[in-house]
Amino acid sequence: MKEKSLINQVLKRLMFERELKTAELARLIGMPQPTLHRIVEGTSTRPHAPSLIAIAGYFGLTLEQLRGEVPIPWLAPMDLEILQSGWQKVPIVEWAELIHYKLGVKKSLLQEDLLVFKPIVLSDVKFCGIPFALKMPDASMNPMFPIHTTLIFDDGRAPKDRDYALVYLKKDNRYVFRQLILDGQQMFIRPLSPDLKEVTLQVLEKTDKLCGILVQTKQDY
Repeated sequence: MKEKSLINQVLKRLMFERELKTAELARLIGMPQPTLHRIVEGTSTRPHAPSLIAIAGYFGLTLEQLRGEVPIPWLAPMDLEILQSGWQKVPIVEWAELIHYKLGVKKSLLQEDLLVFKPIVLSDVKFCGIPFALKMPDASMNPMFPIHTTLIFDDGRAPKDRDYALVYLKKDNRYVFRQLILDGQQMFIRPLSPDLKEVTLQVLEKTDKLCGILVQTKQDY
């Protein structure tokens, strides 16, 4: 992995542990917020040495620790191994937060604060868009997706017949996780639970929105 990416991920973990946002850390170390933001997001290809020294100094680290070359004793050693292995951290979003999808701020929401301040799940999937995860909230998709199953979505993947997706239903103003049924240009959704046999295929209207296609699940045992 490139050095800039490892600095980016180590710094996000440090900020998570200290409960710091980018603006607050920039103020504490006397750095312009845009400069720190580029380092946090990994878009600064070659962060200047004075910037890295200021960041490392605030956390009481050496530059080698900030770069991920030397373990940080108070961080779990496996974290750096995960970062170097190519696995991706996916933020677990609360269902109540999904309203942000309608406000057009999804990308900044998921790319910035959530990776720092939200629980994460690790995934080895190659994503087409921005990944996010949810916990299955009910029994509507039993037995395949029991309650509390971690559902990992890709917001950039094209839907296919029989895929599973997170859907925003405009008329009901709510989000549901359902199986997709494609019939020509028409799209339907349905639950899987045998307790919902009376629920017929529901037509997706033009105002409804596919928010992500399921790409992976994880369960706790």
